[in-house]
Amino acid sequence: MKKQYFAGAVFGAVLLATSSATTASGLNWVEWASSDATTLTGSSPWDSGTSFSYTVSYDQAANEGIGLWMYEYTFEVAHKDISHLIIEVTSGDNAFTEDNIFSGTTAGYSLDTFGSQQGNSNPDIPEDMYGLKWDMGSLSLDLVIISDRAPQWGDFYAKSGKHDGHFVYAHNTGFTNPDNDPQIDYASVRMGNLISDHILLPDSVTGIPPGAVVPVPAAIWLFGSGLLGLLGISRRKKTA
Repeated sequence: MKKQYFAGAVFGAVLLATSSATTASGLNWVEWASSDATTLTGSSPWDSGTSFSYTVSYDQAANEGIGLWMYEYTFEVAHKDISHLIIEVTSGDNAFTEDNIFSGTTAGYSLDTFGSQQGNSNPDIPEDMYGLKWDMGSLSLDLVIISDRAPQWGDFYAKSGKHDGHFVYAHNTGFTNPDNDPQIDYASVRMGNLISDHILLPDSVTGIPPGAVVPVPAAIWLFGSGLLGLLGISRRKKTA
């Protein structure tokens, strides 16, 4: 029995060390929400074979205990390289700024208001959008935003060059004019109830809001199992 306690303690400690060593940049991200697909509106040829998905993760211990959110986005098209993509962030009161962007965010972005003022740069964008914009030139685009801002429902917009004389673009179907993004129900999202016509993106709330319960990282459970094993060894010694 003593050998079993010892083996459990060693196994837990080894797994804990392995788990900590494999986390990016020393952070322990816990997946909070993940979408396989977002419903899209687009012009030909992006009206088919186009997809947008995302994963949102959280590390409560990062950023001096305030917490950090990681937003991972994937946008893929079958034809016509992506010229640029814009992810909306909060404007107005308590607007999203450079101070809300942390190491690990995909480089090359610009933070500004994009829309009709850029002429043909954003054709058929439903409304002006304050957001992070990346210029690219490929059929697949993977983006990461590391921020202290909690998620909210919002929009994205992407474009390419012209095809058969018309502009090529795509955005989530919930991006309309006038635009009215729904308020997030954190408890519902944690249950996996996502809204397919919008995407999750950095909002005005810092840290982890009420109801946005994040599961305990696996490393904590591993540490606990190892600790219990060591306690078992100690108890066996006392009763021997």
